[in-house]
Amino acid sequence: SDPYVVVEINNGRTGDKTKVATGTLAPQWNQAFNLDIYYPDSILTLLIYDSDCPSQTLDGLKRMDDKLGGTMGGVAGNLLKQCCSDDFIGFVDIQLNVLPYDQELQGWFPVRHPKRFTDSAQGRVLKAKNTAHIEEGESLSDP
Repeated sequence: SDPYVVVEINNGRTGDKTKVATGTLAPQWNQAFNLDIYYPDSILTLLIYDSDCPSQTLDGLKRMDDKLGGTMGGVAGNLLKQCCSDDFIGFVDIQLNVLPYDQELQGWFPVRHPKRFTDSAQGRVLKAKNTAHIEEGESLSDP
């Protein structure tokens, strides 16, 4: 697996993502991002993907892009989309209002199954709270 993480706040991409951790099922990125948080009830979502684009293919497409004028549009961009469709393998939602203010945070977070991903971060958090409550006393049949 070649995982990487894309960062979202309240369902909006921040433009931040980790480097691809090549050939591992237990990635450690050791990367830091500074995010501007304007609402204390915000939800940080870490979307985890498996990169399906071999680095040789990506390097070749970048060389082709350079020859085409550096736009990564047109032929090179279409080839990149066709040969490099990354798989969504899970996500982590973190409610920021429960974290310590203005402190660095690191640790392990449970990755949720992609089938549990919905369009609304708020909806996922509510569903996770209900699921956690059920899991204490009952078992669930779906992933």
